[in-house]
Amino acid sequence: MTTLIQTRTKEPTATRVEIELLLCCARTCISPETAERIKTLLQQDIDWNYLIDTATSNAVMPLLYQNLKTIYPEAVPQHILAQLRVYAHANTLQNIFLTQELLKLLALLEGHNIRAIPFKGPVLAASAYGNLALRQFTDLDILVHKQDFLKAKELLIADGYSMLYDREHEEKYLQAQLWKSDCQVNVDLHYGIPPRELHINTEEFWQRLQLSSLQDTTILTLSPEDHFLLLCINGYKRNWQQLSDICNIAAMICSYPKMDWPRLLEQAERWRIKRILHIPLLMARDVLEVPLPEEIWSTAKTDLVSKWLANQLSKNCLLKNDSLIADASLELSYLWTRAVYNLLISEYKNNGIFYWLTPNSEDQEFLKIPSSMSWLYYFLRPIRLIKKYGFAPVKYIFQRLLLRQ
Repeated sequence: MTTLIQTRTKEPTATRVEIELLLCCARTCISPETAERIKTLLQQDIDWNYLIDTATSNAVMPLLYQNLKTIYPEAVPQHILAQLRVYAHANTLQNIFLTQELLKLLALLEGHNIRAIPFKGPVLAASAYGNLALRQFTDLDILVHKQDFLKAKELLIADGYSMLYDREHEEKYLQAQLWKSDCQVNVDLHYGIPPRELHINTEEFWQRLQLSSLQDTTILTLSPEDHFLLLCINGYKRNWQQLSDICNIAAMICSYPKMDWPRLLEQAERWRIKRILHIPLLMARDVLEVPLPEEIWSTAKTDLVSKWLANQLSKNCLLKNDSLIADASLELSYLWTRAVYNLLISEYKNNGIFYWLTPNSEDQEFLKIPSSMSWLYYFLRPIRLIKKYGFAPVKYIFQRLLLRQ
């Protein structure tokens, strides 16, 4: 039986009462202590516009509404509760529509002998959140075998979808992004999992598929462990800038208490993505007070780099929408964390150095250069990185070091 390590009692990372209230509500598992904290916070002077804006930008509005109406609705102004109800209702209708479209596409692919695995989107909402209405998602993700990719793409195009990017883009990101304009649906059809440099072996996923139910339809889905790793990789790509990404991790931990953590750790070790696994787990613990399994905590607590990055990324996630970010030191700290994160996250030897020296897809999108002159990207990259990060992060860290003298 998995033993959970309780989170430590600590002062909130953010000082605004609205942020603390949002963090208490952005959960699928609400403890009695958290429920009481929500009631206490609701008795304070709440800036409801700020709270709603922050919840919207972090894609956690459904959770905010669900827990406010369940725990202490009488403390919420009626017009605010009505506004949240309208948003939640619209989100529910959208999610049901996207789920029906997903089931239609899976049936289309199955009818042509193409095995497909849906992930994130409706599958995550149903399995981890326990309710399609509690999660915000705007697109559908489907994984197929590489040998079926072109045929699957042709079937979607025949069904009314159109390609958003060319084949060169597909090869970079291991997926086709397709759009159906008449019903405003975006589908990411994968034959691999980006980013390419991680070399994720998706063939392993097919060996551990499970049967699941989605709107009374039986479908094949990823094992909880494989789905969890994909969520960690997705947050890594997005630099953990949105609270909803941490909520996904927390929801999975709460919904799958018997997850095979030793196998998950072994897989992360084999794929050299331990830090990509450790960081979101530590963030879920620090930001949403999720108790971690003992097997995870015993290894994560010794990874000092991951602990530092998780702490800094948590602050960035909470403060990026706050007026406090206008403070120059916080802005510089944010830039510095992003730079160090990209340098330290990889476990491949010298890969952090390669990040700074080797051109990638962002450089190619920044400036289009003919393939015959692609060597120019090696000169463009340092210029683009200075433009992106500036000298501010280096200046900031030296200022902090001098102040400690």
